[in-house]
Amino acid sequence: MPDTSLHFIQDRSLEKMSDDTLVVKAHEDVEAFAILYKRYVQRVYRYLYTRVRDPEDAEDLTSQVFIEAFKGLPRYRHKENFVGWLFKIAQRRAIDHGRSTLNKLSFEEYEDRLIQEKGPLNQSISFESLEDLRMLIQALSPQQREMLRLRFAAGLTHSEMAVVLNKTEAAIKMALHRLYRQLENAWENEDD
Repeated sequence: MPDTSLHFIQDRSLEKMSDDTLVVKAHEDVEAFAILYKRYVQRVYRYLYTRVRDPEDAEDLTSQVFIEAFKGLPRYRHKENFVGWLFKIAQRRAIDHGRSTLNKLSFEEYEDRLIQEKGPLNQSISFESLEDLRMLIQALSPQQREMLRLRFAAGLTHSEMAVVLNKTEAAIKMALHRLYRQLENAWENEDD
């Protein structure tokens, strides 16, 4: 997982600034961009990990996202939502990676990783339930799976998701509501 300890940051007042203010300052001050990196690196990594399922690839892609974002600051439109803009970059990097590699974890490999990891998820979810959930998610459309990644792995708000997916916030809320209901109904039918 990417390191978020940025010891070279001298101006601690930057940490209290909004994303928009930091983006403006980042044109001249690398410390401002470092704060943005620190704020979002874990969320970008988690999102990319759900896409590529390999920790090293996810770290590499995360680095690429932030390099592209830093280089792209002059093209950033301040009326945009910074997080949405950043995750559009992450989404493109994940798509490019998917085109260039066939290195996907099988469910068995993923299951082996879960066994090796410690945590409440592994203690509370049986692998049978995990398999059921995997099948339900695999049955979703690619767009629906992407919405779940952005919402839960990346932790984006509805408005941030709207920027990434080029939809209105209301459309995102409605689509997620329908998706949750669809999953809930499918899960309940699994028990029958």
